[in-house]
Amino acid sequence: MLKSILLLIIIIVVAILMVAGFTVAKLLYKIKSTVDAMRGKTSGNAQQQQRYYGQQARRQTTTKTGETIIDMRNPEQADRKIFRADEGEYVDFKE
Repeated sequence: MLKSILLLIIIIVVAILMVAGFTVAKLLYKIKSTVDAMRGKTSGNAQQQQRYYGQQARRQTTTKTGETIIDMRNPEQADRKIFRADEGEYVDFKE
């Protein structure tokens, strides 16, 4: 009787540990895939990665055809607006 109760308790503990282990593994997998998705942002047909080496940023873009474009400019220079302030982004539309 005591042996069967002890065996039942051990089975329940093992089952709880297995469920907890699978839950933690699934959570870690989701976190990893979310981080990977954030790091490997895709825009259009190109996949872009950004790596920092000290103060220097390196953006690497791979196009759909397999060409790799590496941009060694700093982020301030690479992300600046290329239009003047008086040039609008909207077009007047008349029907």
